Amino acid sequence: MTNPPQTDDNTEGMDNWPVDMLVAFIHRHGGEKAVRKALTESDWPPKTFEDYEDVALELERHGLDHVAAVIWDMASKFPSKIERTLEAIENETDPIRLRRLKGRFTGWLIHRTHELGVSYRELCEKYSLDRSHSQFWNTKAPPRRPFVHRG
Repeated sequence: MTNPPQTDDNTEGMDNWPVDMLVAFIHRHGGEKAVRKALTESDWPPKTFEDYEDVALELERHGLDHVAAVIWDMASKFPSKIERTLEAIENETDPIRLRRLKGRFTGWLIHRTHELGVSYRELCEKYSLDRSHSQFWNTKAPPRRPFVHRG
C-alpha cells in the first residue's frame, strides 16, 4: 500500500497496520480522494469484491460508515471471487484441474462463512448460488488413482 500522508502524528510502524486502519487514517488526513487514489495506485488488494468488502465491513464495525461507503463504491467495480471461480470452472476442460478448482471453491466458501459470520445458506443466497451447487457439480470428475506401493 502506498504510504499515507505524513502528519505530526506518530506514523512509525504503519506497514503493519490492517488495511481498514490505514484507510481510516488516509481518509482522516486526506479525504475520500486520497483513499481512492491510495487504493487505486497500490498493489493491494488483489482486486476482488471480497477484498473491498472485508475492509468496508470492518470500517462499519468501528462506526466509520462514511469511510466504508467509499470502499463499498469501489467494491462495486470489481467482480467477486465467486464469479471468477464459476467462470473458471465452466471453462476448465482438464478433469483433474476441475476437481481441484471445485475443492478449493468449496473450501473458500466454508472459509468465507467463518470470515463473515454467516451460515452457508446465507452465503449461497448472497451470491445467488444453488446450495447443492448443481450448476457445476454435476460434471463427473475422474476417479482417483489407486495407491500402488512400489517397493
